[in-house]
Amino acid sequence: MRLYQSIRALFLLSALFFKHADGSNLNGTAAVVYKNQHHVFSNGESALGYVRMNGGFTVKPGATATLDTVVSVSGSIDLRETGVLQLLKDLNLDAGVTWSSGGYIKGRSRALILNDTLSIPASKIIHISDDTIIDGNGNTLLLNDYAQIFVDNNVTLTLRNLVVCNTKNNVNNPCLRISGNRGKLALDNVELAMANDMALAQGQLYFHNEVIFTGSSTFIYNSPEASFITRSGVVKFDKGTTFSFAPTSTADHLFKLQDKTSTLYLNGCTLKTTSSGMRLTKGNLILDNKIVLESNPGNGSMPATLTLLDDADYTTTSGGLNISAWHPNGNVLAIGGQRVLSTPGFANHNELRLFSFDGAILTALTSQDYGTNFNNQVQALAWTPDGRFLAVGGTLADTVGGFANTDELRIYSFNGSTLTAVTSQPYGTAGAGQIYDLSWNPDGKTIALVGRIQAAVGGFPSTDSIRLYSFNGTSLTALTSQPYGPGSQTLRVAWSPDGKTLAIGGGSPTAVGGFANTDQLRLYSFNGSTLTALTSSSYGSSSAFNVYALAWSPDGKSLAFGGDLGGGPVPNQLRVCSFTGNTLKLTAGQPYGIQITWIDWSPDGKTLAVTGQSTGTELFDFSSTTTLNAITTVSIASYTPTVRWAPNGKTLSLSAYSPTSGNELQLYSVGFSQESFPQSYSRSIIFGNSALGSSSNLNAEVLGAAHVTINGIVNDDSV
Repeated sequence: MRLYQSIRALFLLSALFFKHADGSNLNGTAAVVYKNQHHVFSNGESALGYVRMNGGFTVKPGATATLDTVVSVSGSIDLRETGVLQLLKDLNLDAGVTWSSGGYIKGRSRALILNDTLSIPASKIIHISDDTIIDGNGNTLLLNDYAQIFVDNNVTLTLRNLVVCNTKNNVNNPCLRISGNRGKLALDNVELAMANDMALAQGQLYFHNEVIFTGSSTFIYNSPEASFITRSGVVKFDKGTTFSFAPTSTADHLFKLQDKTSTLYLNGCTLKTTSSGMRLTKGNLILDNKIVLESNPGNGSMPATLTLLDDADYTTTSGGLNISAWHPNGNVLAIGGQRVLSTPGFANHNELRLFSFDGAILTALTSQDYGTNFNNQVQALAWTPDGRFLAVGGTLADTVGGFANTDELRIYSFNGSTLTAVTSQPYGTAGAGQIYDLSWNPDGKTIALVGRIQAAVGGFPSTDSIRLYSFNGTSLTALTSQPYGPGSQTLRVAWSPDGKTLAIGGGSPTAVGGFANTDQLRLYSFNGSTLTALTSSSYGSSSAFNVYALAWSPDGKSLAFGGDLGGGPVPNQLRVCSFTGNTLKLTAGQPYGIQITWIDWSPDGKTLAVTGQSTGTELFDFSSTTTLNAITTVSIASYTPTVRWAPNGKTLSLSAYSPTSGNELQLYSVGFSQESFPQSYSRSIIFGNSALGSSSNLNAEVLGAAHVTINGIVNDDSV
């Protein structure tokens, strides 16, 4: 600290002699640079050496500014939502520094060091796009209403010596969020004072030294990945808090105490599990004050009924709704289709429409044209994992909304209420390109699209219907591609939750790209820049067989898919394969009607929603991971293109094509069975693991003032 103060004093003295820098770069390697005015960085510019920015700085949209300074920053920091701040040294933020926008921090394992409370404005998202440390020096990181620190896939964010608190978020929009299952959040001497319940849906946590959860909220562990209390680490849930262990996996040993010095301290709180159960081994469990241990998985664990919640018209003529897509926060629903007409809240030709959703009612929010006549058609929608951008794809696009008639792929930014055109790419020549599906990698930086094309455009050959673009928040750049077969239909695309595998489904494939002509389902591995043939599955020996639907389970261990036999039924049309990282193995199947067009997993990974032609929308229980059991069915039209689970796991959106009663968009609430099921030993709270010997024993200590209430079963499996 003395060194820091000395350097700062040197700056103040030197400011008498060095008032400004030459050019747009701030070069303090030869002489001290003191910048009193607010500085603006363009792409590729930097601040190096002894540079003092007293008035703060801005990074232009889409630009990267590199800071390699040994002195602090005062004033305001503005990354203009898509600007990148890259650190080559730790960066000290003086007292009073303000952060005025969202943006990207590429820490390169360096630290932002706080010398006062740092406040993130309401609804702004700070992306951590490279390993980064935020060292609070005992200060507070305050996230205002719906603000968020978003950790990209394959990245580690370390929060150290810090109090993290928020003013308002919700479970589906937590203030700390990890994009994919390979993202990591390390907490080191941190207090988490949450104003509301917070869920970890993906990724891993690492707890170092002492980490305390305070307040009256619930921390919900939904991730299918393991997290660790490291050596000598203590995780404390304080009075009034709840720790809910509810992973989207059947594994019970995902919250790991690394060795005998690791401690989980429960102080006047509740620990509860779902049907996964929870096993604690190796370290210490301390129970203090009034504790509730709850392991009864029965009530509310099984969807049982579907009840119409709300609906909306899309068109009043033949045609209808093709696709719907929930915003990751669950408060907005996007829809798209064709032959749309004016309906309440929307005008003619608004093929893309957004509704706000309050948990019960849909309200018209905003819209965009995809074309100007009845033939224009939106067929694919995909939100980035952070919900800041919406990708739209379809056929017969027009020159509207800031885009050309060849731009079948269109990207909009979304600020919570309006859509703004950002960038686009052609998929074919005017009127010829047909995009059928889109999928964002969990890193939010890569988008995959499939369909049918007629020309070499967008930087790809005409033979490659599987195309990947990189996205930096302002532009799309051709990345890599693969063929599916000349004249074939590439119909569906989906990234695995860890972003390492891309699944493709379609019809009439040929023997290209390392696959046979009967491989309608194809999987590629992805290393960040290229696709490599990995494994496949045949849906049928005839070219008439089509895979129209596919979906990964939230833990990435299962892949469900379905389709048709050229308009006829297929035995076990719905199929689920286990996936081990390089192989597929069929584990379950069920028949359906004429054609399956969409499959979606519930957020907890236990229920499949399936829809298509003739049978309606069905729910199947898959909690056993080896069998599919029909639960309930609802039908709104003879042809229902899509069904989507809302992030809350309690609502389904169905899109209909040419329904007899209108209301092409329908929302259903999911009712859950209140039946209690017998609890097995393996689905309880378990201490230790005798199968692994005494090294896996858990030292459980009940302090003198403790009062422990047990709902369900708690077992000691120590040696």
